[in-house]
Amino acid sequence: MQSEIQIQAAFFQWAWNEHPQTRRCLFSVPNGGTRDIREAGQLKASGMLAGVSDMILLWLGKAYCIEFKKPGGVQSMAQKLFEQAVSPHAEYVLFDNLEDAQRWFDKIVIT
Repeated sequence: MQSEIQIQAAFFQWAWNEHPQTRRCLFSVPNGGTRDIREAGQLKASGMLAGVSDMILLWLGKAYCIEFKKPGGVQSMAQKLFEQAVSPHAEYVLFDNLEDAQRWFDKIVIT
């Protein structure tokens, strides 16, 4: 079973190679990871927000928030609150496998 980061990395590499027109319009939001208290405080003070989606796609005047989960994974409360906050303004999508994410992306960028 692939982890969330493995699915996300495979998706990003696929999109970079198969859809070069979207380069720099698709990017990750590095909210996770281990940080010391000082760095975590600096990041929070400068705008890092818990629950923000793993990736953002800005395409043809629209914003898409992309969240990856391992199969059977569930959103945290912070992720659910982020989804609720952005849903009136951007499309929020959740994937637990590479193939579904690729099909969705193809529909968005091949128009």
